[in-house]
Amino acid sequence: MVQRHKTGSGAGRPGATSQGVQASSGGRWGPGVLLAAAAVLTAVALVQLPLAWASLPMPKLERLDANRVIEAFRAARGTWTGSALNGALLTIMSSHVATAMRQPDRLPDLFEDARGGYARVAGTSLSRLQLAALAMLQLERDNVPLANWWAALEPYFAGAEAASLGHCLPEALQANAAVYMELGLPGGTARRSAQNTVGYPHGVFLQYFSEQMERVARVQEDAGDPASAAACRRLVRRLLRQWAVDPGPAAVRLLAAELLIAQLEPRGTTTAPAAAAEVVRGLRQWRAAYRAQASQRPTPLPLISNSYAALPDQAAHDRLRDAVAMLAWTAPALIVAAVGTGLLAVPWLRRAKGGLRGPLVGGLLHGVVLIAAGLVYVLAGPGMQEDLRRLGAPELGWPRYPWVSASIALVGLGLALAWPCRAGHRFSRAAGWAATTCTVLAIALLANCWLTRVATVRYETRTAELLDAGEFAAVAGAAAERHLQPLRAWQP
Repeated sequence: MVQRHKTGSGAGRPGATSQGVQASSGGRWGPGVLLAAAAVLTAVALVQLPLAWASLPMPKLERLDANRVIEAFRAARGTWTGSALNGALLTIMSSHVATAMRQPDRLPDLFEDARGGYARVAGTSLSRLQLAALAMLQLERDNVPLANWWAALEPYFAGAEAASLGHCLPEALQANAAVYMELGLPGGTARRSAQNTVGYPHGVFLQYFSEQMERVARVQEDAGDPASAAACRRLVRRLLRQWAVDPGPAAVRLLAAELLIAQLEPRGTTTAPAAAAEVVRGLRQWRAAYRAQASQRPTPLPLISNSYAALPDQAAHDRLRDAVAMLAWTAPALIVAAVGTGLLAVPWLRRAKGGLRGPLVGGLLHGVVLIAAGLVYVLAGPGMQEDLRRLGAPELGWPRYPWVSASIALVGLGLALAWPCRAGHRFSRAAGWAATTCTVLAIALLANCWLTRVATVRYETRTAELLDAGEFAAVAGAAAERHLQPLRAWQP
């Protein structure tokens, strides 16, 4: 009788005592260790998250103080010499043309300031043409008939017939980029910011000057002065030829090419005279090579680039975009898991029941599912990019992904609570599940933070290298430049 009682109770089995000790030890120390690991990893990940976000190009740019930027440039311009100074002055004079078109009342002051800039520019006659453009605006403002324009403009062109009409943009861009880098911007964003500051103001001047000079040429032609008409057109074509050939931002070169094609094709036709036909054909092929490549590159995300120009290295941009997407997906899910863990932690520590194996497996699977869903989101293409675009442009509305990832995390924790189990084990299982999910997501977020920093450095380095080597070639390929050979050999 006694023997049967011992056998039935299991007290005589050799492993019974050790299993009981292990269960007791796991119940005492397991929850605490898991919660501590989850808490530490989550805290570190949430500290690293804003640091990784702040390393992105546009958040860095947005943190620059406007007054500090102005002071930095004011101090730097006092040290510039040669082509860098010329480029800065020529940019200011082109900006004056654009400003005078918008605010005619400021024209006298802008004209006077431009004359001061002209006196300091050396090595290029472009400043003469910029003064002529301001003079045209003054003639328009005074309602002077076009027939009288040539007499007023001709003195500005004296000495410019065979002189260089270069814009000195490469040197000016380098000087401006150096200032931005001293302010803390990385190489690629510094160069894009310099382009926005220096490169684009020339476009308004170029369009206005070429169009108005063509009007003057036609009036002179109609008045029986073909020599003056030819001089107008020759000067404009020399300007456009040089700007299409010279190194500079792709937008400036493409605009010069487009305006030159319009100059070489007679009005109302789509064919150029035989002498210029080869030049026009080469220009069209050159532009088509750029546009074909640029059309295959999506618009840069506002978080990554401060320019809508085609990306010089699409792959570097896409790697950074994917890293940011996973960063933005993982963070909301981690926050939900951390809140759930915090709410269940105290009850679990007070009365932990059941083993840890089930909660560990469930939480691990839950975390893996969340990460896998994030990868699907990253591969979703347009939907993911639209969400990330909203992150960089709040006016577009709230992105959808935080609600999706947070909902998946919340549903998983709800399942852990709702799934049938032994009495009293429900909260222990849910707490262990939440802590495990939290740990997995914290590790994933830390990895994403590191990947984001690495991808940011790679993007900035590649963008700077390719812009320095030539923006047009970076997009269209070096072989596209062969289409400009007829233009290089042609003399207006």
